[in-house]
Amino acid sequence: MESLKFSDDETVVKDYNAAKIKKPSKGETHIVLTNKRIIINYQTPKSVLISDVSIDDVRGTDISWFTVKKMKSGLISLAIGIFSIVMGLVILSSIPFMGEAIMASMGYIFAGIPFIAVGIYFLIKKRTNIIVIIYTKAIVATLSFHNLPSGFLERSLTQNKITLSGEPGQDAEIMAKEIGTIIQDIQKSNKQNTD
Repeated sequence: MESLKFSDDETVVKDYNAAKIKKPSKGETHIVLTNKRIIINYQTPKSVLISDVSIDDVRGTDISWFTVKKMKSGLISLAIGIFSIVMGLVILSSIPFMGEAIMASMGYIFAGIPFIAVGIYFLIKKRTNIIVIIYTKAIVATLSFHNLPSGFLERSLTQNKITLSGEPGQDAEIMAKEIGTIIQDIQKSNKQNTD
C-alpha cells in the first residue's frame, strides 16, 4: 500500500486496518489518526481515495458493523423447491406409468433442485456491513465509509462518502472501542501545546 505524505510536524498516532475491500478490486481501507488529522485511506491496485479532516474539528464518531442473512429469501426459495419436488413425487406415484406423467414429474423434481440450492445458499451466506462516520464542528458526516447496499444510507451520508464491497478489517473492533478516546487524547494534547 502506497504510503501517505505527512507534514513536518505531523506524527502518526494510530493506523487502523478498518476494512478489507473486495470490490471494485481487492484492497484495504485504513483510518489513520495523526496529531493533525483523521485520514480515511482507501487503496486498491486500481484506485486510491484519501479523505481527511483536521482532528481538532472532530466532535464525534459513529462506528458499527452488523451481519445480515437473507433468511426470508432462503426460506421462500427452499419452500418452493420442496413443494416442486413433492409435486413431482405425487404425480409420479399417483398416475400410471405413462411417458407424459413421468416427464411432468421429472420436470417438477428437476425444477425444485435449483430452488433448494439457492435457498440453502441464502440461509448459509451472510454479509457483514460496516459503517464509519466522523462528525465535525458542523455536526455533519464529514468523513464516512460503508459497504451497505446502494441507497441504504443515501439521505444521511452525503459528504465525502466512500462506498465499498468488503468486510470489516482486522482492526475494526478495536478501532470502534478506542478511536473516540484516542481522538480526545490527541485534541487535549494539541490544546495543551497551543496554550
